[in-house]
Amino acid sequence: MKTTMAAGKKTEKELRALLAQFRYNEALKLLDSLSAADKKTPFHQAAFGLCYLHLQREPQALPFLAESWGKCPESKELGQKLVNHFYCRTLLAEKLGAKSDEGRELLAKAQAITDLKPGKVGITLSATMIMKNEAKNLDRTLTALKKVCDEIVIVDTGSTDNSVKIARKYGCKLGYYQWDGSFAAPRNLSLDMCTSDWALAIDCDEVVSEESIPYIYEGLMRPQFIGFHVPVINFTDDSHTETYVHTPVRIFQRVPEARITGKVHEQIAESLTKVGLPFATLEQARILHYGYTPQAMQEKNKMERTLKMLEAELRENPRSGYHWFNLANAHLVNHDYTQAEFASRQALKFVRGIEESWVGTLYHLAVDALCNLGRQPEALMLCDEAKANGFGGLINDYYRAGALHQLGRDKEALVAINESLKGTWSLSDSGDYTIYTYKRRLIKSQVLMNLGKTKEALVELDAILNEFPKVAFAQLSKGIALERLGEFDKALAHYRKAATIVPEVEADCLCGESRILLHNNKPGEAAAKFEKAWKLRPESSDAWVAWVTSAERAGDTASVLKAYESYANINDPNGDLLINWGRTLAQNGQQEKALHCFSEALKRDPENPNAYFNCGDLLYQMGHFADAAHVYEAGLRHQPMNASGWFVLGNSLAKLGIVAGAKIAYQQALNLEPSYEEAQNNLAALEQLDHKAA
Repeated sequence: MKTTMAAGKKTEKELRALLAQFRYNEALKLLDSLSAADKKTPFHQAAFGLCYLHLQREPQALPFLAESWGKCPESKELGQKLVNHFYCRTLLAEKLGAKSDEGRELLAKAQAITDLKPGKVGITLSATMIMKNEAKNLDRTLTALKKVCDEIVIVDTGSTDNSVKIARKYGCKLGYYQWDGSFAAPRNLSLDMCTSDWALAIDCDEVVSEESIPYIYEGLMRPQFIGFHVPVINFTDDSHTETYVHTPVRIFQRVPEARITGKVHEQIAESLTKVGLPFATLEQARILHYGYTPQAMQEKNKMERTLKMLEAELRENPRSGYHWFNLANAHLVNHDYTQAEFASRQALKFVRGIEESWVGTLYHLAVDALCNLGRQPEALMLCDEAKANGFGGLINDYYRAGALHQLGRDKEALVAINESLKGTWSLSDSGDYTIYTYKRRLIKSQVLMNLGKTKEALVELDAILNEFPKVAFAQLSKGIALERLGEFDKALAHYRKAATIVPEVEADCLCGESRILLHNNKPGEAAAKFEKAWKLRPESSDAWVAWVTSAERAGDTASVLKAYESYANINDPNGDLLINWGRTLAQNGQQEKALHCFSEALKRDPENPNAYFNCGDLLYQMGHFADAAHVYEAGLRHQPMNASGWFVLGNSLAKLGIVAGAKIAYQQALNLEPSYEEAQNNLAALEQLDHKAA
């Protein structure tokens, strides 16, 4: 008997702990595991009701309220929260003109059991905003807000455009704040000006999607939650196909404790935790954020401003892992991978605990930066660390696959990406949502291509393009796959399609088109497209080399020379390039320019024998036999086993009448290459002259 009682007390203690931590699913599982007798105690009945209430199955909580009311303290909490919810449900039905009386009936039942009145709860919603020069965005944002909000409050921090005029047109309540470098202060002023029961924190470059409105209403009628996380879809490219998703608290009860903290990347959740109510997530709601597109960032100089503010925060609090995390994220968006990697390491050093919601994303930022820096082995070690700390899953496996693929370890990469493809996106996940929607398949297609499984790669690419036809890299990859399979016309169509989507892939698409033109024996047209591709991406040596070789194949010397000149205008050419440029100039009759190229090649690479021999050949053609001989001799000092070098030295000496020296040079050529016919003939001719002279 004592053992049974002890076990019961232990279970009750576990249950109370789960309820205190708002872990209602686990609490419900524990309750379901109890014996029939234990389930009937007042505390357990109230606990059942609290679980159903917070799992948003409120009508199912009513019977448990009836069984437990007045018999344990928890029943009072359950009763008040149910009355509040059913009351808000009736308010919402009245607001929307719904004919159903279900909410009113449920409220009546709850009040019949408890005789409680609703607390200070309601369903009105205020949008709380700040702005400065947002005229370009306001119409879009305010039009959407008018459909769901009872009040829109905006604090202006110094607009000089038509922002204030537009806000007034929509009937917004306006406040003014002198900008002092902190976002939190004007946001709190805006919050203080609100009069509704709930607040929606939103920016001027964000839009509440129309499909979200019913789900927002469902949140407003549930005051058992202090606030709601809302998925924010951040568009990170101008075509709006790349997205980064995070799920911050955006809708919350307007309680006295609600204060926004942080000068940049402001937070509301920390202050709301003091109220002692749980948060929930509006899974189907969406806020669309357009402020992170490259165009928007550039127009508002947003990156420079953000970096300065984050650096200021860190000067005040250099041991804040969260500030270092935000700085790492900003540097990664700005493609400054060195600084992103450093800031990520600092953030990991100062993390208070792995329970921080952003730590998983921090690992992914660090891995991404390391891969972009070519430090894939370190990236793989961080992937292992992330998994060991509980941050495995589809995103971690995706980055692992990418690092392995970049290292050429494609069999291992295939295992990793298949693991990633097994995963689903969790509401707790933050990061690049397109990893989930299509990037996993894109990596898999690239891995399969490297493994020679082109047809399997096409299956993955088709799966992407059937759902996301505007993914330029998938269109490009399909073009490459079809080209490999010899389906050139289809490949060409995909290259051209990809080039119209985003400018980043245009150079690769032009190179693909050019390869097909070469296959069709059209080197001149190919050279023109390779030229355009290189000019779009001048750091690509492959496109430049392809331009030169295609032009040479077409016999277009002018295009070849243009390629060399264009390259030299933006790069410092090395010795080998100058030699080839000089040879082309010489073949085109531009001897002085060719000589200059060879001279520059010798300055850059004085140990290169080819520079000497090519320079000597040109001097010989120009009739400068003495200079040619000196240059040939210098080349032979660096490459004495070059039979051709000895032969051309012999020719120069013969032209100068230095017969003995010429004979020695020809003989040396024959010593190195006994079948050297030209050397044999020239040596025989000199010996015959000697014989006649004798």
